[in-house]
Amino acid sequence: MTARAESKSAIERLFCGPLGGLLLRPWYDRLALAAIAGHFCPLSRAWAAALQAQGEVEAFLDAFPPDTPWRARGARLAPWRARGARLAPWPRAGIARALARIEARRLAFDRAEGEWHQAFFGAGSGADDLAAIERRRLASAHALMAARGAFFALNRRRRFPAVAWAIAPEAAVEARHGSRLGDLDRAYPAPAPALAPAMVESRAAAIGEEDTLWLRFASPAPAGAGAGDGADTAWARVICGRGRKPRATVIFAHGIAMETDHWRGLSALPRALAQADIALIRPEGPGHGRRRAPGRYGGEAVLAEGVAGLIDYMHAHVVELGLLVAWARARFGGPVAIGGVSLGALTAQVAACAASHWPAEMRPDALLLVATTGALDGAALDGSLARRLGTPEALAAHGWTPAKVGRFLPLVEPQGPPACGPDNTVMLLGGADDVTPFAGGMALARRWGVAGDNLAIRRQGHFTVSLGLYCADGPWRRLAEILLA
Repeated sequence: MTARAESKSAIERLFCGPLGGLLLRPWYDRLALAAIAGHFCPLSRAWAAALQAQGEVEAFLDAFPPDTPWRARGARLAPWRARGARLAPWPRAGIARALARIEARRLAFDRAEGEWHQAFFGAGSGADDLAAIERRRLASAHALMAARGAFFALNRRRRFPAVAWAIAPEAAVEARHGSRLGDLDRAYPAPAPALAPAMVESRAAAIGEEDTLWLRFASPAPAGAGAGDGADTAWARVICGRGRKPRATVIFAHGIAMETDHWRGLSALPRALAQADIALIRPEGPGHGRRRAPGRYGGEAVLAEGVAGLIDYMHAHVVELGLLVAWARARFGGPVAIGGVSLGALTAQVAACAASHWPAEMRPDALLLVATTGALDGAALDGSLARRLGTPEALAAHGWTPAKVGRFLPLVEPQGPPACGPDNTVMLLGGADDVTPFAGGMALARRWGVAGDNLAIRRQGHFTVSLGLYCADGPWRRLAEILLA
């Protein structure tokens, strides 16, 4: 099966087929929101603890507070559920089975990932073997990611926590980032040429209809408090049409917990870009995929550490996008766009503004933003996902008032216009988006002067407007027109 066929089977067959018109509506967003907050995040929390425990039940239990209701023997149910009733502890046999399943998949993934590293970056196998090695790596990565399901039955009986909160205090954020507030125009400085990290390219492999290689380089920003051992190494997947020289490049950043290089069907080259001979670069954000910290699931640190989590993420990833622009321009020639969906869009728009103060080779020529907002307080404090996960309460419990949060928001909100200008900026917004609220996205579009064919608004919510990008690819085509004009 080709890479594009895999993409179609994973996403397009469900959302772009006959049922797409029914599924891609706001009712599906409400269902998705409940599933993410009530199942995906709690299952991911248990999965991350299981990976760190490596099969040991006691080590797994130690990852949760002692007073966690399902962990403590004889803990009482809330009075509104059953007065005086007590919760039984989790059956250890059920936990042991789940841990064994995840540990087996972890070991299989480690073997496949080791083989992949050796083949693509080391002395490794010949070119004829690369596609098969990548397929094995991706299959084992997908199986490991999907192993969250081992905790599904346990989570239905009694929810795991969705986030292991570790809110950084205001003093810690001030010490790390306070000085950057004094000169917002240069809050994301480009590294000096002599200090710019070396970009290491892997071998290229012909995988289905696409030629694929990977990049790795040292991140120019210091890792945050939640960073893992590999957090200072940035990664990106580069995809081109098979045997074709790209005429332009799009660097597209993923949303939170969307680890595109570890799930099947999420990294294929969109058809509109493939037809226009435009390459796609999919960077791996801090705290995701190979950059995930031990004991954390992908993207959890952005949530768990509060204000510091989001600032640390952008502090690293914004400049990484600029370095990828410079690499693409030197490697392929032609114009380069940046963009993203959700968290990726929030990052790309800050990069597009910071680029006004970067060297010319790092400045993007165009910008694509999907499900974005220009008001981060709306997403962090009033967004529906933040409320479902308990973010406002967690921040308040650690002394973060709206005013204190607001003081640091200029570091993660776009300052000034994008370096590429409004005529080269494409936005796709969901009119029913209440995760990154629609009003904030529209306010940004008006402030920048994005309108006409460059602004698409669909009667969808946050998740459906993002999924709809795979089906109604007008924004991709408009971006291609801009890049090749």
